[in-house]
Amino acid sequence: MGAMHEKVLILTFEDPREDVRKRRRTIVEEELQKLTASLGRHFEVCAMAPIGHKSDVITALDSANEREFSAAILHVPVFVDTSVVCFTARSLKLPLVLVSNTRPDSHGTVGY
Repeated sequence: MGAMHEKVLILTFEDPREDVRKRRRTIVEEELQKLTASLGRHFEVCAMAPIGHKSDVITALDSANEREFSAAILHVPVFVDTSVVCFTARSLKLPLVLVSNTRPDSHGTVGY
C-alpha cells in the first residue's frame, strides 16, 4: 500500500463581476487544473468551486470540513476582490499558501 498523502484544500478566487467572471472563466479553469495536477503528485487535493463573493466563502467552508486538511491554498489566478481573499484567510484556522500565476495575459493579485 502506498504512503498516505496529506490533504490540501484549494480555494480559487475569481472576479465578482458576472460579465468579467464569464470572460475570465477559461483562465481560472486552466490555472486551477495546472495547480491541482502539480499538487496532486504530492498531496490529496480538494478544490472547491471558484469564489467571487464572501457568501461563496461561507458556502465553501461550510462544505469543507476544515479539520480534514493540513493546509489551505488561496489560489488567485485572475484579478479579484482582495477583501474576499483576506476574509477567507481570516476565516481559516489552517496554514495558508497564497498562489498566483505567471501568465502574461492575466496576472493574479498578490500585492495586498
